[in-house]
Amino acid sequence: MTPRTCSIFAFCALAMLEAPPAQAIHVVGPGGFPQINDALAVAQPGDTIRVLSGGYLPFTVTVGVRIVAAGGVSIVPSTLCSCGQPTRLSPPNGQTAYVAGLTFIPHFSTSLNYQTVVVTSGQVVFDGCTFNGPHPYKGPYALWCSHADVVLIGCSFAPWRSSVMVDQGSLCATGCTFHGTDPLSQGTLNQMAALDVVSSKVQLSHCTLRGYSTAVASMQVGGFGLRVSGSSDVWLTDCVVTAGDTASSWVAAVPAVLNTSSRPVQYRNTTFVGGWGYLPNNGGPPVRVQAPGVTGPAQPASLLGGHVTSPTAIEYTAVPSSIVMIGLTFGVTPPALVPPVVQPLRLLGLPVFTFAIGTTSAGGVYAPPAFAPLSIAFVGTPVCFHGVAFDGVDFLAAPTLGRVVR
Repeated sequence: MTPRTCSIFAFCALAMLEAPPAQAIHVVGPGGFPQINDALAVAQPGDTIRVLSGGYLPFTVTVGVRIVAAGGVSIVPSTLCSCGQPTRLSPPNGQTAYVAGLTFIPHFSTSLNYQTVVVTSGQVVFDGCTFNGPHPYKGPYALWCSHADVVLIGCSFAPWRSSVMVDQGSLCATGCTFHGTDPLSQGTLNQMAALDVVSSKVQLSHCTLRGYSTAVASMQVGGFGLRVSGSSDVWLTDCVVTAGDTASSWVAAVPAVLNTSSRPVQYRNTTFVGGWGYLPNNGGPPVRVQAPGVTGPAQPASLLGGHVTSPTAIEYTAVPSSIVMIGLTFGVTPPALVPPVVQPLRLLGLPVFTFAIGTTSAGGVYAPPAFAPLSIAFVGTPVCFHGVAFDGVDFLAAPTLGRVVR
């Protein structure tokens, strides 16, 4: 979005607030640095790197900066190297890197286990980014997150080879679409998942997860929409999770969610659609059957969801007549479970400005006032909204909503 269309809510008191300014703005493109890595070499924590339209090489982030696209920006690995060049982000713990509006294109690497984007420490927020998976025969994950906190807002993952892994970290996603990877392309018959969660905390709202469906009659199985293992906590609101189908008449169906962790997947207003497969029939023709939506612990729960409905509006969802309070911050923090709130909070330690208070309708929806434009002086500023609700029994916390001004 341009500064004219990138927006926050029209709120009279907002004019009296001062967003934390970037220490410096570095331009990448014509008239500026030739590559993002060149700007990162001189950037300090809190700086903004504004990337003009064009194609650029993958980069490595080791400090909490803000990288924002001013137009169409693609990250394209060099064809001169056959080893693969993922974009790597590892800001120090306590710092946040913001990445807005970039499209990540993979390298058709000859290396095995190649990933497109890798996050290994600190906190990283991706806003309005597009992830394309690696070479279909070389790497299963478009985004690999390990020991890090990642926030995805309005991001999309390309079909067929764009699985996401969250390992011993945390993920918060709103308005995103996840697609599974072809398992046979990885040289395995094991099921892949659109989203793999290992010993992590994951909160999804208004997201779609689609497991890979096989296209040929092989022994290959369909993919899970969501696979959870280890000691994981997962909250889903207003999501659709679909398993992939199998083409072979001798391969069983798979569920949309496979949960082998010790804790139940908690969900509200979420649809689970198992994949189609086959069962043996005592020597006769196999019988086509559909798998259950969920295998493993799962339970419905009263949760608060939220998402951006247009460039100028957001909304929150909960049970009818819930009281919703919205706070405004200029950043996010790692998730914290604070009793009596039953969902993670991402605003502890930040200055919080009260934005709005209301109640959900009979349909369970609360829509605050509309957005208003911000000036170019705010480029790189993360504007975040945090919804907290009381449904008459529990306090709830929605995933972080907002945008990075660009």
